[in-house]
Amino acid sequence: MNRDRWLDLERPDSKEKSTFCYFRQGQGWDVQGYQQACGLLRDVRYKSTVRMSPKLLDLLFLIQVWLRVNKLPYKILVNSGYRTPQHNSSLEGAAKQSLHIQAMAADIRIPGLSVDNLGRLAQAIGVGGVGFYPGKGFIHVDVGKVRTWRVAQLDERELHPWAVEQLDSSTDALWLAQMAPEWPDLIETGMLA
Repeated sequence: MNRDRWLDLERPDSKEKSTFCYFRQGQGWDVQGYQQACGLLRDVRYKSTVRMSPKLLDLLFLIQVWLRVNKLPYKILVNSGYRTPQHNSSLEGAAKQSLHIQAMAADIRIPGLSVDNLGRLAQAIGVGGVGFYPGKGFIHVDVGKVRTWRVAQLDERELHPWAVEQLDSSTDALWLAQMAPEWPDLIETGMLA
């Protein structure tokens, strides 16, 4: 994927937004752009910025560029990126070994795109985990093991083990092809040409 890589991110809780290039074709990582990405994906509550996984940035890029090419809403609103261990442990239902702590995960939404469609797109790309949170209006993406889950539409205080439904984590290439038949490279390989 040797091409310029841009992200258009917004952080509603801190009222920040930015469009930036974090990787330049033929030059590699753009330090200023990478720092912007890390800043927007920081733990806002605990005011902590760390080096985010480059693979996570590439996953967000793949999601966003696919949506742009298909003339769909593409601005990513970041609910959560990196979390300090203290922040993570204070959240009800957060995994103790959350990839948010390792700067390898983000909870995102895109206004105008349903949780199911955004999650299915992330699933079809085939990189890491995808969690569907329709009751909260976002998906979780990470660059760990490939897996998928859905949290039932319940109030957080009512979550029980039976509320988590494991989904088929296979790539849904047919769905992706129907959404964008003009982009066969992503459908066939899971990556941009």
